[in-house]
Amino acid sequence: MRSIPQILLDENRDGRQIPRSRCSTRTFTLRLGYCLLPGLLLLVACGSSASTSPPPIAQTATNAAATAPTTTEVDNATTIAITPSVVATSGPKATAAVSSTPQAEVTSTAVVTNTAALVTSTAAVTSTAAVTATASVSATASLIKSGSDKASHKDYDGAIADYTSAINLNPKLVPAYLGRAMAYRLKKDVDKAIADYDKVIELNPNHQLAYLNRGQTYASKKTYDKAIADYDQAIKLKSDNPTSYLGRGQAYLATKEYDKALTDFTLATKLAPDNPQPYLLRGATYVARKRSGDKDLAIADFRKVLEISKVDAVRKQAETQLTKLGVKP
Repeated sequence: MRSIPQILLDENRDGRQIPRSRCSTRTFTLRLGYCLLPGLLLLVACGSSASTSPPPIAQTATNAAATAPTTTEVDNATTIAITPSVVATSGPKATAAVSSTPQAEVTSTAVVTNTAALVTSTAAVTSTAAVTATASVSATASLIKSGSDKASHKDYDGAIADYTSAINLNPKLVPAYLGRAMAYRLKKDVDKAIADYDKVIELNPNHQLAYLNRGQTYASKKTYDKAIADYDQAIKLKSDNPTSYLGRGQAYLATKEYDKALTDFTLATKLAPDNPQPYLLRGATYVARKRSGDKDLAIADFRKVLEISKVDAVRKQAETQLTKLGVKP
């Protein structure tokens, strides 16, 4: 059998093996250490494991029982596995095995509970808000009706007070502003009426009736340019309303724009052929224009008024105009 010095070999640069006799003493020592090192490490490891005593059998069984999953039946149908939290105390390096299942279950329960409380709270708030809103609507409707009744009995101050109370309950209540504006107009307080119509148009820029009524109010102040502008907008929003054409035609008549006035009155007669007002106004425009043939056209319109009107005041106006033209009614 060969000795270790005979077995250990060196390698030169081109890979040829060189006998031990040609190796240096230092190289031999290093090689010997490399061979003995794994065995020494194995001996150290075995000694270390032998010095550590295993945990007692009873304690191991206890830990095993403590970490064993248990089951909980929910509603007699669903079975949930729950692993309780366990802290191992055997050995110098104790570890904690904490299961997330109980925490997840608790968190889930808390979420459900909080969600139920939130839903209940939200439902209560919604219910309260609905009751409050319903009461407010009922109160404002009652005030508007009361204001309208008072205005019809010429109690304009009472009507204004009711409309104002409704507005205080709901500052965006368009019917209340319209009603109060009309009450102001009937009281001849046209500036306050215009202010209310302004508010309606602010709340609803496409409110045709607000433009129409504000145009009439401007016309009562003889501010015809603003009146015509409002009538224009009212017609743009609703082109089949004869009242808008009547209003604008009267503004044109007042500013002596007779041709425009005649156009509007003619449109009104087509939209409302049974209304005597457009015929009466068109006849008056013919009289004012005084062109050739206008007298005969005016007489025809006044006779049409007498034909279709049953209102004494309107008939009286037509008869007066015919008399001025030298025609027997």
